[in-house]
Amino acid sequence: MRQLRPRDNRLLYRLEAREAVHLKQLLAHFPFTPPPPSEVTKTDSRAEVQEREELLAESLREHRRQLKRLAHALTGPEHLMELKSCWRLALSPAEREFLLQILNDIRVGCWEGLGRPEPLPCLKGGLEPREYALISLMHIAGAFEHHLLEAAEPDGGIPALGE
Repeated sequence: MRQLRPRDNRLLYRLEAREAVHLKQLLAHFPFTPPPPSEVTKTDSRAEVQEREELLAESLREHRRQLKRLAHALTGPEHLMELKSCWRLALSPAEREFLLQILNDIRVGCWEGLGRPEPLPCLKGGLEPREYALISLMHIAGAFEHHLLEAAEPDGGIPALGE
Protein backbone atom coordinates (compact mmCIF):
# COMPACT_ATOMS: atom_id res chain seq x y z
CA MET A 1 0.00 0.00 0.00
CA ARG A 2 1.35 3.38 -0.87
CA GLN A 3 -0.05 6.87 -0.80
CA LEU A 4 -0.71 8.65 -4.08
CA ARG A 5 -1.26 12.32 -4.85
CA PRO A 6 -4.47 13.56 -3.19
CA ARG A 7 -7.23 14.55 -5.59
CA ASP A 8 -10.43 16.51 -4.92
CA ASN A 9 -9.80 16.54 -1.15
CA ARG A 10 -9.53 12.72 -1.20
CA LEU A 11 -6.53 10.79 0.04
CA LEU A 12 -5.63 8.09 -2.47
CA TYR A 13 -3.76 4.85 -1.83
CA ARG A 14 -2.59 2.17 -4.24
CA LEU A 15 -3.08 -1.40 -3.04
CA GLU A 16 -1.98 -4.66 -4.54
CA ALA A 17 -4.70 -7.29 -4.97
CA ARG A 18 -3.63 -9.21 -1.84
CA GLU A 19 -3.67 -5.98 0.20
CA ALA A 20 -7.22 -5.23 -0.94
CA VAL A 21 -8.28 -8.74 0.11
CA HIS A 22 -6.59 -8.28 3.51
CA LEU A 23 -8.26 -4.90 4.04
CA LYS A 24 -11.70 -6.33 3.19
CA GLN A 25 -11.13 -9.23 5.59
CA LEU A 26 -10.00 -6.90 8.37
CA LEU A 27 -12.99 -4.61 7.99
CA ALA A 28 -15.31 -7.62 8.10
CA HIS A 29 -13.97 -8.35 11.62
CA PHE A 30 -15.05 -4.99 13.07
CA PRO A 31 -16.00 -4.46 15.86
CA PHE A 32 -13.49 -6.75 17.46
CA THR A 33 -13.33 -5.47 21.02
CA PRO A 34 -16.30 -5.52 23.37
CA PRO A 35 -17.90 -2.14 24.08
CA PRO A 36 -15.85 -0.28 26.70
CA PRO A 37 -17.34 0.18 30.16
CA SER A 38 -19.13 3.49 30.56
CA GLU A 39 -18.84 3.97 34.30
CA VAL A 40 -18.27 7.58 35.27
CA THR A 41 -17.63 6.61 38.89
CA LYS A 42 -17.75 3.47 41.02
CA THR A 43 -18.59 5.22 44.27
CA ASP A 44 -21.25 7.81 43.40
CA SER A 45 -24.66 6.22 42.82
CA ARG A 46 -26.76 9.36 42.56
CA ALA A 47 -29.43 9.40 39.87
CA GLU A 48 -27.73 12.13 37.83
CA VAL A 49 -24.48 10.12 37.75
CA GLN A 50 -26.34 7.03 36.56
CA GLU A 51 -28.10 9.15 33.93
CA ARG A 52 -24.71 10.40 32.70
CA GLU A 53 -23.44 6.81 32.54
CA GLU A 54 -26.47 5.78 30.47
CA LEU A 55 -25.93 8.73 28.11
CA LEU A 56 -22.25 7.86 27.80
CA ALA A 57 -23.04 4.19 27.13
CA GLU A 58 -25.57 5.11 24.43
CA SER A 59 -23.11 7.55 22.87
CA LEU A 60 -20.43 4.84 22.76
CA ARG A 61 -22.87 2.32 21.24
CA GLU A 62 -23.90 4.83 18.56
CA HIS A 63 -20.24 5.61 17.76
CA ARG A 64 -19.50 1.89 17.31
CA ARG A 65 -22.59 1.48 15.09
CA GLN A 66 -21.35 4.41 13.00
CA LEU A 67 -17.88 2.87 12.71
CA LYS A 68 -19.38 -0.51 11.76
CA ARG A 69 -21.45 1.12 8.97
CA LEU A 70 -18.35 2.96 7.78
CA ALA A 71 -16.23 -0.22 7.91
CA HIS A 72 -18.77 -1.85 5.60
CA ALA A 73 -18.94 1.22 3.32
CA LEU A 74 -15.14 1.40 2.97
CA THR A 75 -15.17 -1.86 1.03
CA GLY A 76 -17.67 -0.47 -1.49
CA PRO A 77 -16.71 0.83 -4.95
CA GLU A 78 -16.91 4.47 -3.83
CA HIS A 79 -13.86 3.85 -1.65
CA LEU A 80 -12.15 0.65 -2.77
CA MET A 81 -12.05 0.24 -6.53
CA GLU A 82 -10.36 -2.40 -8.64
CA LEU A 83 -8.34 -0.99 -11.53
CA LYS A 84 -6.46 -2.83 -14.30
CA SER A 85 -3.24 -3.48 -12.39
CA CYS A 86 -4.09 -2.61 -8.78
CA TRP A 87 -6.75 -1.37 -6.36
CA ARG A 88 -7.35 2.23 -5.30
CA LEU A 89 -8.53 3.26 -1.86
CA ALA A 90 -10.02 6.77 -1.73
CA LEU A 91 -10.74 8.41 1.63
CA SER A 92 -11.63 11.82 2.92
CA PRO A 93 -9.40 12.96 5.79
CA ALA A 94 -12.24 12.20 8.24
CA GLU A 95 -12.74 8.70 6.77
CA ARG A 96 -9.01 8.07 7.15
CA GLU A 97 -9.29 8.89 10.85
CA PHE A 98 -12.27 6.57 11.22
CA LEU A 99 -10.39 3.80 9.39
CA LEU A 100 -7.48 4.27 11.80
CA GLN A 101 -9.90 3.87 14.73
CA ILE A 102 -11.33 0.69 13.18
CA LEU A 103 -7.89 -0.80 12.52
CA ASN A 104 -6.76 0.09 16.04
CA ASP A 105 -9.85 -1.61 17.49
CA ILE A 106 -8.98 -4.77 15.56
CA ARG A 107 -5.30 -4.64 16.56
CA VAL A 108 -6.05 -4.02 20.24
CA GLY A 109 -8.82 -6.62 20.23
CA CYS A 110 -6.41 -9.24 18.90
CA TRP A 111 -3.82 -8.28 21.52
CA GLU A 112 -6.44 -8.57 24.26
CA GLY A 113 -7.59 -11.90 22.81
CA LEU A 114 -4.02 -13.14 23.15
CA GLY A 115 -3.96 -12.15 26.82
CA ARG A 116 -2.19 -8.78 26.42
CA PRO A 117 1.30 -10.25 25.88
CA GLU A 118 4.47 -8.20 26.27
CA PRO A 119 6.53 -8.25 24.14
CA LEU A 120 4.17 -8.47 21.20
CA PRO A 121 3.96 -11.99 19.81
CA CYS A 122 5.28 -13.10 16.45
CA LEU A 123 4.38 -16.10 14.36
CA LYS A 124 6.31 -19.19 15.45
CA GLY A 125 5.79 -22.91 15.64
CA GLY A 126 3.57 -24.55 18.22
CA LEU A 127 0.80 -21.96 18.34
CA GLU A 128 -2.90 -22.78 18.40
CA PRO A 129 -4.83 -21.92 15.19
CA ARG A 130 -6.71 -19.17 17.07
CA GLU A 131 -3.38 -17.63 18.16
CA TYR A 132 -2.09 -17.69 14.55
CA ALA A 133 -5.26 -15.93 13.41
CA LEU A 134 -5.11 -13.26 16.13
CA ILE A 135 -1.40 -12.57 15.62
CA SER A 136 -1.89 -12.36 11.85
CA LEU A 137 -4.87 -9.99 12.12
CA MET A 138 -3.01 -7.85 14.66
CA HIS A 139 0.07 -7.49 12.47
CA ILE A 140 -1.92 -6.86 9.27
CA ALA A 141 -4.01 -4.17 10.98
CA GLY A 142 -0.81 -2.60 12.31
CA ALA A 143 0.73 -2.60 8.83
CA PHE A 144 -2.29 -0.77 7.40
CA GLU A 145 -2.15 1.74 10.26
CA HIS A 146 1.53 2.33 9.52
CA HIS A 147 0.85 3.03 5.84
CA LEU A 148 -2.07 5.33 6.59
CA LEU A 149 0.07 7.32 9.04
CA GLU A 150 3.23 7.31 6.98
CA ALA A 151 4.26 10.81 5.90
CA ALA A 152 4.57 11.69 2.23
CA GLU A 153 8.03 11.66 0.69
CA PRO A 154 10.13 14.63 1.93
CA ASP A 155 10.08 16.34 -1.46
CA GLY A 156 6.31 15.97 -1.73
CA GLY A 157 6.80 13.59 -4.63
CA ILE A 158 3.82 11.34 -4.11
CA PRO A 159 3.35 9.49 -7.38
CA ALA A 160 0.08 9.59 -9.28
CA LEU A 161 -1.74 6.32 -9.89
CA GLY A 162 -0.03 4.44 -12.68
CA GLU A 163 3.37 6.14 -12.30
